[in-house]
Amino acid sequence: LALLFQMSNVGKFYPSRALAAPVVRPSSVTIASSSFLTSSNNGGDDDEEHDKVTAAIISNPVEATWWARNYGLSGRGTSSVSKATAASSKATTTILETPNCNSIHAIEFAPVHPYNMAVASGPRVLLYNPSGNSSLYRAMNRKKGLKQNDNDEEEDEKTKAYPSLTSNATVPPDKTIPFPGPVYCISFRPDGRLLAIGGHDGVIRIVDTHTKSIMRSFTAQGNVRSIKWLRDGKHFLSSGDDAIINLWDVSQPSRTEPVLMWTGHGDSVRDILVVHLKEENLARSSKKRKKQQHQQEQGERYLMLTGSYDHSIRVWDLKSSLVLLNSMEQNNNDEKAIDATHMLLTIIHHGAPVEALIQMTTNPREIVSAGGTSMKLFDIISNSLVRENDSSHSKTITSLALVSMVGSPSVGDEQRQERLLSTGLDGFLRIYDPMTFHCLHGSKVPAPLLCVAASPFVLNNASSERNNNNNRLLVTGSTDGFLSIRQRPRPATSQAYKREPRGGTYSY
Repeated sequence: LALLFQMSNVGKFYPSRALAAPVVRPSSVTIASSSFLTSSNNGGDDDEEHDKVTAAIISNPVEATWWARNYGLSGRGTSSVSKATAASSKATTTILETPNCNSIHAIEFAPVHPYNMAVASGPRVLLYNPSGNSSLYRAMNRKKGLKQNDNDEEEDEKTKAYPSLTSNATVPPDKTIPFPGPVYCISFRPDGRLLAIGGHDGVIRIVDTHTKSIMRSFTAQGNVRSIKWLRDGKHFLSSGDDAIINLWDVSQPSRTEPVLMWTGHGDSVRDILVVHLKEENLARSSKKRKKQQHQQEQGERYLMLTGSYDHSIRVWDLKSSLVLLNSMEQNNNDEKAIDATHMLLTIIHHGAPVEALIQMTTNPREIVSAGGTSMKLFDIISNSLVRENDSSHSKTITSLALVSMVGSPSVGDEQRQERLLSTGLDGFLRIYDPMTFHCLHGSKVPAPLLCVAASPFVLNNASSERNNNNNRLLVTGSTDGFLSIRQRPRPATSQAYKREPRGGTYSY
């Protein structure tokens, strides 16, 4: 009776009825969701006991052991086997305290080697090199229990609130890029050389990561919440609280206005997702849709998805918009932005303010949207809701990420299976099976989590180098300014391999 009374005080969630499509909602997910919602309303020792029971219900023992072995991630309420595995794992966990303990709003990895990591913390962007002879690399590979300096005891007191962390280090960033106000979003260009930074003042700055010099500046209206580069490296998209999506051109030195703009959202646009669909992905659509859109589906599709606080996701034809831009620039020299709002393809209703979007790599036609405490999987070609889940978060979901499980015993080296990760203001990091939306594992920190990111997935042809860079780093950022970096151990094959010394050197 007490449990039913607690569940009645949580409130009810009504998903959007705009899309009439079958919804797969496993009963286990619903039970886990209601359990975590009730756990946030109690206090005292009952909370700890209830959290242990709830975590034990939704934590899969196989998944818990895999995450403990690979990332040292052992959540509360997990079995003693997974905790022992995390303690004996070669995975390292490093916690960094950002300057002035400012909130960490965004984490971004460069798409090319050495996969530099950019962290947006307060009025600055911190650049770290996770490989080579950098200070972060040395801190991550430091032996457990080895003190770096005499101040380690004071630093350990700060991390008592993070009992799952086994190592601690205060590492200065390789480079620091100052910003006039809080930084909300960052994005690397495809070559990793330039970094676009947007924040509170509405000015987007293009910075050279090698010299820290500002190459270009563009002024938008209102706070900038999301930035995404296009494949050509000359254009990038931005959105913010003005509910307008802009396309900027960095190849024109004298132009400071956007070249394209899309309007239609009724509230702040929080995230932008650029989707590239090939012919084999489009061939999976239904026969009726093939007949109706046979001409449009010939060739590749280049789409742009925008998630907004107006509870909607809008799908735009980015390929046709760029064609319109090229034709208008040849006939018109006006510097005003071209309105491409008519390139809207469809509107998807999420049912809650949308915070984050992510594309599934196993099926590029499907995207996951996070809004409120719910996550939904949509097919953007057929405009249908595939499945939904109220998740295990009791507060707003802030970020999404995908992590590959190549090399796990249950998956194998030749197959690729992924896990969907979500962070929320309740301090939980949740791990889901994207095929069923089952919550398989999770962990919690005392502070709200704002972002999560994983280093890029790289699969080399050489068998000896397999899994060396497959999401090697898993990073989360919180509101109290702590950056948690979990490093995946390298395979035994790559650890045993030693490079032969070059002739004429001291090692030779």
